[in-house]
Amino acid sequence: MMTSIDQCIVLEPVTETNFEEVFALNVTDDQRRFVASNVLSVAQAYVFKCWEPYAIRIGPTLVGFTLLYFDPAGDEPTTASIVRFMIDRHQQRRGYGGRAMAAIVHTLRKRTGVESIELCVHPENTVARKLYESAGFSDTGRMYGYEMIYELPLT
Repeated sequence: MMTSIDQCIVLEPVTETNFEEVFALNVTDDQRRFVASNVLSVAQAYVFKCWEPYAIRIGPTLVGFTLLYFDPAGDEPTTASIVRFMIDRHQQRRGYGGRAMAAIVHTLRKRTGVESIELCVHPENTVARKLYESAGFSDTGRMYGYEMIYELPLT
C-alpha cells in the first residue's frame, strides 16, 4: 500500500524490490549518533511485527526512510509512534524533511483510533527538534532513555 499527500511524496513499504536502495541511504557523519542504520531498522521491523518500514520517495527519487509503530491491540492503542526518520545526506536542505513528515503524519492520522503520534529525539539534535516542532510536535517533558519524547495530538 502506498500513501501520499500529493503526487510527489510517497511512503512506499520496504520490500525485496527496494530494500537495497533503502540500505544505501545515509545521514551525514555528524548525524550518525542520532539515528540507527536503516539495515538495523528493517531487521527490527522483521522481529517486531507492529513496526512498519517505509521508503520515502519524492517523485522517482528515494530520499529517506521511516519506521512506524502502531499496535491497536497494545496498551496504548490511541498512540502511534515514529520510531525512525531520516533523510539521505544528499537530499537534505531541500525541504524534503518537512514534506515527508507531513506525509507520515497524514498516513498515521488515517489509522483507526490514533489520537496522537509520538517520537523520540536526542536533546542535541536541534535540526530534528526544529523540524518536529514545525510539524506541530511538542516536548512532553518525558524521556525515553536519553531521548526526549515529543507528541502531536491529533484530536
